Amino acid sequence: VSSARLVSECLSQGEMRVSCSSEGGDSPQYSWTLDGRTLTEDKLLSGNHETDNITLRQNVEGVLSCSVKNHVSHLEKYQRISTCGE
Repeated sequence: VSSARLVSECLSQGEMRVSCSSEGGDSPQYSWTLDGRTLTEDKLLSGNHETDNITLRQNVEGVLSCSVKNHVSHLEKYQRISTCGE
């Protein structure tokens, strides 16, 4: 995995869609954390912590991390997110 990119966008109801894309690796595995803890169902509207894009519920904020790894390398990308619509 040579690079990773984290992109977030606000949706109409105040939810946030976040996608994590990577380059340079075959069959990457993704995992997400918020403030160092695995993302749980109460924070997620769709997706799970092992997909490359997720939708967060309203009023979720903190430091979001996307971890991308394959059999060769491992990369982590961080982004501070704050509540949409404020």
